[in-house]
Amino acid sequence: MSRPIVVFVAPSTGTFTPTHSGALSTDIHECALQARMDGFDPIVIARQGPPDIAPWDDVKSYFVPYPNIPTGSFAERIGRFERRLLGWRHVGQRVYTARLARTLRENGLTNAPLFPSNDPDGVVFLRSCFPQARLYHRFHNQMESKPRVRAALGNAASANLCVSDFTSRWIEKYYSTQASTVYDGVNLEEFTPALTSPSGPTVLNFVGRTGHEKAPDIFLEAARLLSEARRDFGVQLVGSNHWGEVTLDEFQRKLQELSAQIEKNGVKVRQTGHVPRARIADEFRRAHIHIVPSRWDEPFGLTTIEGMACGLATIASNTGGSPEIIADSGQLFERDNAADLAHQITLWLNAPELRRVFALKARKRAEEFSWARTWAGLRAAMES
Repeated sequence: MSRPIVVFVAPSTGTFTPTHSGALSTDIHECALQARMDGFDPIVIARQGPPDIAPWDDVKSYFVPYPNIPTGSFAERIGRFERRLLGWRHVGQRVYTARLARTLRENGLTNAPLFPSNDPDGVVFLRSCFPQARLYHRFHNQMESKPRVRAALGNAASANLCVSDFTSRWIEKYYSTQASTVYDGVNLEEFTPALTSPSGPTVLNFVGRTGHEKAPDIFLEAARLLSEARRDFGVQLVGSNHWGEVTLDEFQRKLQELSAQIEKNGVKVRQTGHVPRARIADEFRRAHIHIVPSRWDEPFGLTTIEGMACGLATIASNTGGSPEIIADSGQLFERDNAADLAHQITLWLNAPELRRVFALKARKRAEEFSWARTWAGLRAAMES
C-alpha cells in the first residue's frame, strides 16, 4: 500500500538548504522528517537555490526557478507595475507561483494536503488554480499583504496555522480571519546540554543573524556596560549578516566598535561569523547564558528554544512570542533597553547557583517543544 503524500511548500523568498537558509527551512525539513516517521511520504517544493549550494538531500524535493529579472531592465519595470496592479509582494512572484502551480499539477500533487509557508499571496493564487485543494497556510511571521490578499485569504486557506499565540492574534486582527497556533519545535536529540559546564568565566551568548532587527547591538552594549565594572565574563557572538560573509555596513561597523570597547575593558569577545547549522549546537554548549535581544516582535524564536534545549539560562526581550515560549523558565528585559539587559545578566553573574537552576528549567521547558509535537499539530489541522 502506498503511503499518503503530504507537501510542504517553502516561500518564494527562501531556499531549502542546510547551510544557506533560515529557520523556516529548518522547520520544513524537521516537519517532513516527522511526517515520514508517521507513515507519510513528504515532498518539499522550494525555490531553486544557487548551483553551488546543496539542498537538503534526505527529503524528496522539487525545485522551482525564480524568474531572472535584471535590475533596471524593462522586464523589471513591467514586474513592478504588475506587482502594484495585482498586489503581489515581490517582483516576479506571480510568475514563480504559476511555475509552482504547474509543478504541483505535473507531478500529481494537487490532491495532497499542501502546507505553504509565509506566502498568503501564493495561497490565494493556488486556490484560484485548484478550487478543491487542501491548503493549510503556515504563518511563521507577522506578514503584511496588499488589500486584495487580505480580503481573500480567509476563504483561500483551509486553515491558517501560526507559530505562537502572539502571531495567531496578530494574523486574526490583520486578516480578519481565524488562526490557530501550532508551535515550532527543536531537535531535542541534537540540541542537548554540555556533559560538563564550560570552564572559565561565564560566557554570554548571541546566536543568529547580526541584522538590526535581531539587536546584537543591544547585546553588546549591555556587555559593554557590564565591562565597565567587572571582568568575570566573556562574550560570544555567533552569526553574520549574510550567509558565509559579513557586509560591513554602518550597523556592522557599530558592532565592531562595541566589541573593541568591550575588549579594551579586558573582556574577551569571540566572534565566529557564519556557522554551518550542523555546528550550532556545539556553539551553544560553549556558553552559559543565552541572550535573545530582538527588537522586532520575534514570532517564535528558533534560536531561543535551541539555546534552552542546550541547557543555557536564557534572557530574551519582552517582544512577540518570546514571553510565551520562555514562560517562567527564563528572564525577560525591556525591548531596546541595554541597561535593563545588563541588570538581568548581573543577577545571574552574582548568583551562579540561581543561573544553574534556570539552566535546568530552560531544558525542561524546551522538552515541551519537540518537532513531533509540531507535526502532530499540523496533522490534526489537516484531519479536522
